[in-house]
Amino acid sequence: MKIIIISSLVLVILFIIKEIFRKKNKATKMLYLNQERCTGCGACLKKCRRNVLAITDNKSRKLIEIQNPINCTVCNDCVRACKFKALSLVDKPIK
Repeated sequence: MKIIIISSLVLVILFIIKEIFRKKNKATKMLYLNQERCTGCGACLKKCRRNVLAITDNKSRKLIEIQNPINCTVCNDCVRACKFKALSLVDKPIK
């Protein structure tokens, strides 16, 4: 019983830490897409739960574009999904 309670507490603490990190990143980071590296494979689209990315059909090839950047929670799922390193999180420009 004690092990279950301790395990649950650890999971709650890890979730809180992850949310704090995500909120900090959302304020300072933004998603960047390197079109030269993008192959249009769609792996990032499958991972994005916020409909930030969309696929466009260029005459020569399919490309991913950042369609709704305001929806991005900077979760990093799409960045990790891209095996071509076309997506990255970069510092937001200071206004």
